[in-house]
Amino acid sequence: AAKGEYLMFFNEDMFVDNDFLEKFISEYNKISKKKSIGTIGCTIANYDRSSPLSVKTYGLSIDLMSAPTLNFNLNNIFHNTGCPFFIPRRTFMYAGGFCNNIFLYSEDIDLCWRLNLYGYKHYFFPDIRIYHYGGGVIGNFSTKKLSYYIKGELNSMFNNYSSFLLPFALIYFSIFYFCLSIAYLLSGKFKYTKVIIYSILFELKYDLKDILGFRRTVQSKRTIPDWKLFGRISLIPSRLRNYYYTYRYNSK
Repeated sequence: AAKGEYLMFFNEDMFVDNDFLEKFISEYNKISKKKSIGTIGCTIANYDRSSPLSVKTYGLSIDLMSAPTLNFNLNNIFHNTGCPFFIPRRTFMYAGGFCNNIFLYSEDIDLCWRLNLYGYKHYFFPDIRIYHYGGGVIGNFSTKKLSYYIKGELNSMFNNYSSFLLPFALIYFSIFYFCLSIAYLLSGKFKYTKVIIYSILFELKYDLKDILGFRRTVQSKRTIPDWKLFGRISLIPSRLRNYYYTYRYNSK
């Protein structure tokens, strides 16, 4: 419905400074190769204006399952989080917008990954901040949130990996969630084991046709091969990698 030249997406549980847009546009005008712009993000601070980490991170990367991973290289941004999410409208429309198979979580990763495949570049403004509550919409970690994670990761992998790498990523995904389901089972959290199994089976049984249809569209437009992006994907599960860095830097 938007008719403007640019689009910007925000979460509901956040606020910005009064001069946020002025600063953002000022930084945007400094980018020389505007046709290459995929998305632009900025620093996300806590709702109380404190920094979530004692070291700056720049956008995000992903692991093999497409889960978001902390990124410390300003020139190597794999994707920007959807809070906030700036993108030229023409680019958004060319990429097909957000994947209709993903309702919540990973929709931003999937779109940015697609844009990487189409030859676009993601930018980040570290000196501009938004203030995010985190969990203000759907709450803390729950079976519902876990189900959304699984659905989003599966769709992102199917959409964006080449036919060569997709089987390896799915094996990695299966091993990770098998181990996680066993861990939940042994700790007595049966409901999480149940939702892992149910979410994966449901997605493959009822949504596979739609997933494969969207995948064909994405793959038909890609210009960048997987090997050019693979070096930017973490082989260590992001949950472990993010926990390590968060603990390391916050304990300093």
